[in-house]
Amino acid sequence: METEPPASEENNDNETALHCAAQYGHTEVVRVLLEELTDPTMRNHRMETPLDLAALYGRLEVVKLLLNAHPNLLSCHTRKHAPLHLAARNGHRAVVRVLLDAAMDINYTTEQGSALHEAALFGKADVVQMLLDAGIDVNITDNKGMTALDIVQELPSQKSQQIASLIQGHNLVRSAGKESKLQSTPLASTSICIDSQGGKVT
Repeated sequence: METEPPASEENNDNETALHCAAQYGHTEVVRVLLEELTDPTMRNHRMETPLDLAALYGRLEVVKLLLNAHPNLLSCHTRKHAPLHLAARNGHRAVVRVLLDAAMDINYTTEQGSALHEAALFGKADVVQMLLDAGIDVNITDNKGMTALDIVQELPSQKSQQIASLIQGHNLVRSAGKESKLQSTPLASTSICIDSQGGKVT
């Protein structure tokens, strides 16, 4: 009589059943595996967790399920990649929103830079706008010292130029907001009196 392999058993890519179910969006299988206490932090040979794969392929319900079961997955990422970056790269707006709403660090930096770098480089203008609206730091640099704006300004495509304009427009709005705030800040009041000798007394 054959016995079923344990849920934590890995294939040749070091992937567990949970990795495969997460990648292909099999929500009910993911639910069962989590109930069997399958470790959701295990990584395959590309150092990806099940949450990474669900984010990469836009499996929204699986992302929600994994986060609800294990909120600590938000801090379980490497310098190679993070769920927010993977979702941003592929334009999965709903997944990006869920990760941000779950309080994932929007400014987390991998070797490729921030999630803004990923969205900008892969031409996902709607995700770029979402990240800008959410307050991502546009000055973060990648491992080559380049910002997301630096990267898209070097690319000739119309989409890249559109994204460059989005980032530049965001920077202008921020700068204008800071100047307006400075101008509206009242100066400390001082009273100056002239004494009988003609000197100033504050």
